[in-house]
Amino acid sequence: MLVVIDGLDGSGKSTQALLVCGRLARGGKTLAERAADRVTQLLETHVPVPLEPDAAERVRRIIERAAAKPAAAGAGGGAPDA
Repeated sequence: MLVVIDGLDGSGKSTQALLVCGRLARGGKTLAERAADRVTQLLETHVPVPLEPDAAERVRRIIERAAAKPAAAGAGGGAPDA
């Protein structure tokens, strides 16, 4: 593994290097592992806000109209729907 910590003098490179070494020595999780844990936690606990009844009804009507239209014969041809 190669870790590069770059910056101006006095910006904390040595401090960050010590923190990274300590985390690695303790067997800390990688960024990818921490991100995966966070995604799992969000998926398990997130409760979506329900749509307002009016919005839900509008979405339902749009889906019904789309389902009722015949499939397009080809891309780019023909007149738009009126």
